[in-house]
Amino acid sequence: MRGAFFMFKGRQLQQFFKELEEEAAFCAHVKPYFETVPAEMAEIFECKIVVDDEKLKQAHRKYVAAVQDLVLYVDSKMPDHFKRAGALLIALHKGVAEVNFGDTWQEVEAGGGPLDLHYNDVESGRDFADFFGQFHNQMLAFMFAFQCCDAYEAQNNSYSFDYLQHICAYLQRNANDIDLETCFILFKSLMDR
Repeated sequence: MRGAFFMFKGRQLQQFFKELEEEAAFCAHVKPYFETVPAEMAEIFECKIVVDDEKLKQAHRKYVAAVQDLVLYVDSKMPDHFKRAGALLIALHKGVAEVNFGDTWQEVEAGGGPLDLHYNDVESGRDFADFFGQFHNQMLAFMFAFQCCDAYEAQNNSYSFDYLQHICAYLQRNANDIDLETCFILFKSLMDR
């Protein structure tokens, strides 16, 4: 899933992460990204993402604090895109959104739905829906931060779904123990492969 605002890939992006330090810009980028993901998954299942505005503002404060920590403790006057992507992941991974699955998915699970839907489609869709239901905040936080970071890179970087599953489980399981340096190294290693 490549959100719409990543159309700037290849353009000069020096100010993008800096802009995220402003609450209005942070909310204007994060909220629409999270809310448009269901449309990209419409062929798999129907759902709706509802972003909590107060939690989003709190995540913004965490992002700003994390960037300030980078400046103070990593001796980085202008933290690079790896560090700022790490700060984004720290700010967002605990959750700013809820997911609601639509009636269509419940109908499919009950054996109804489109006639051309095969058993294997239902099974793989159910597996992904279960994963998304449990890890949507971690998944969206990681994808958003990764795509922000990748927009600064000359080549397109990627990761496997297996990698995404493991990262999401790690983020959720260690929600209170993840530090900024770990997140920064995560993005640096993904981009330096």
